[in-house]
Amino acid sequence: MPIQYLGGKARLAKKIAAVVDAQRAPGEAAWDLCCGSGRVVAALSDRGPRYGVDVVPSLVRLLCEVRDGTFVPPAEVTREQYAELRTRALTDPTCDDPVLAFVGFGGSFAGKWFAGYANDNHGRDYIGQAGHGCSKLAAGLADAEFICAPWQSIVDRISGTVYIDPPYAGTTGYKAAPPHDPVAFWRDADALVERDAVRTVFVSEYQAPAHWYEVARWEGQKAINRGTRVEKLFTRTR
Repeated sequence: MPIQYLGGKARLAKKIAAVVDAQRAPGEAAWDLCCGSGRVVAALSDRGPRYGVDVVPSLVRLLCEVRDGTFVPPAEVTREQYAELRTRALTDPTCDDPVLAFVGFGGSFAGKWFAGYANDNHGRDYIGQAGHGCSKLAAGLADAEFICAPWQSIVDRISGTVYIDPPYAGTTGYKAAPPHDPVAFWRDADALVERDAVRTVFVSEYQAPAHWYEVARWEGQKAINRGTRVEKLFTRTR
C-alpha cells in the first residue's frame, strides 16, 4: 500500500529488508510487528513465511484485500465523505472497513490518521495515487499473512527473524492506535530477544538503550518539517 503514511518506510523498505533477509535462514519466518503500510513486508524475500502485525483493524483488512486483489479503491473522496469517514473512524476504532485506512492515511495530510483532507495548489490526486500504489504493492504481498493484534499478545507465535518499527519516542503519536510507551516497548523487545524461538530482532528508532547496538543508518529528508533525520536500525544479542 504505497500510500502516504506517517512514519512509513517508503524510502527505506528495500534497505531494511536487505538487512533482515541477510540474517534469515532458508525457510525461516520473518515478522514485521508494526507493519503499517506493508512496505517492509512486501520487500522481504519469500524464502520463508512472512507475517505483518498491526493493531489497526481497517489497515490490516486493507492489506489483506490488497494482497488478494479484492480491494476496489474509491475513484474520489469529497471533503464531505472524508468528514463522514473521519467521524466513523473516531467513534468506532474497531471498524475494519478497508476504506477507512485507505482514506485515513492515503487521503490525509502528511499521511497522519485523519489529520485533515489532503490537497495542494498543484491539483495532486492523492486518492488516485493511493489507488495506483495499492495495485503496485499487491504482488509483493502475495502469500504474506497479516494479523490484527498488539504484537505483545501473540509472542508465543513469533519465531525466526523479527523487525519492529514502533512509533518513535518523542514524535507524533498515532491516533489510530493506543498511546506508545517507549519504556514498556524496550522492555518487551528485550523479552522477545530472550525467546528461544526468536533468532534475531531488529528495531528502527532514532535512539536505543545502550545494550542495543546500531547496525545501519540512513539520512533523509523529514516528511513534514524542513531538515534531515537519521534513521537507525538496532539489534542486540542475548
